[in-house]
Amino acid sequence: MVQSLDATIPKMRLLSVYKSVLAEVLGVSFADNMSLGVISDYPHPEFLSSNTFSNETQHVTQQLVELYQHWKKLLFTTGGTLNL
Repeated sequence: MVQSLDATIPKMRLLSVYKSVLAEVLGVSFADNMSLGVISDYPHPEFLSSNTFSNETQHVTQQLVELYQHWKKLLFTTGGTLNL
């Protein structure tokens, strides 16, 4: 199922401390359990103004909704269900 995900689906992007390694992670899975996630594109979201922070929160939430909707469709086509 992971390999059949659309390449444009948002993923977590993790940059090493020295900015030499960038890892894109969709989530973590073990057996029949999977945790998916996205993170903010802002390098330091704690320094955002309250208005910008609110907009970024909505943006990340929308990306997460998009990811879970896509995952739910994949589960449905394979006979599974999603328990949020």
